Amino acid sequence: MSERKEKLIEAAIAILNRDGADNLSMRTLARELNRTAASLYNHVRNKQDLFGEIAEQMCADYAMPDQSLPPLDYLLEANRAYRAMLLTVRDSPVVFEDSLPATPRRIAIIRAILEAYIALGVPTGTLLTVSDMVNNYVLSFVADERRFQSRAADEVTAFMSQLLSDAAPMAAPPMDFDAQFEYGLQILFAGIKTVINRV
Repeated sequence: MSERKEKLIEAAIAILNRDGADNLSMRTLARELNRTAASLYNHVRNKQDLFGEIAEQMCADYAMPDQSLPPLDYLLEANRAYRAMLLTVRDSPVVFEDSLPATPRRIAIIRAILEAYIALGVPTGTLLTVSDMVNNYVLSFVADERRFQSRAADEVTAFMSQLLSDAAPMAAPPMDFDAQFEYGLQILFAGIKTVINRV
């Protein structure tokens, strides 16, 4: 990656962290860099391409699990590392949802995860369904985690108390997001293993 493109991606991440995905555009990025929007198109084709480059840059910091781990342990570690990586940049679920995973590091990560699913016993015909389901869980969990963290504790408590009538709130702030995330992973993979064992 050229130094100029690297600075472009760094500036885009700075805008995300400061202003969020809704406020990241080629125009705002050009303004951040004191350049014209047209000059940015030498490095990225459009916002989706920009998101793809941001995702690739983030994936450089992804902690790839030890491939000698048993498949289930590998997949659990991979999803923990994925969540940790997503939490480093504001609105990262939007970045990953709105970009194609077509860059080298991202492809390498996905390939390793798919191989672990195959080793776990997931049939190749359902591989994309299973991997997408777990991927979407992590993305939506991180989006919700960020949303709840940005709210006042009493606002979250009031919201939770409305969900179940005549009962204590489902979770009172401060919420233990690590424990909630682990619980969700355990449910997902227990279900996956149950379906695999039926085949």
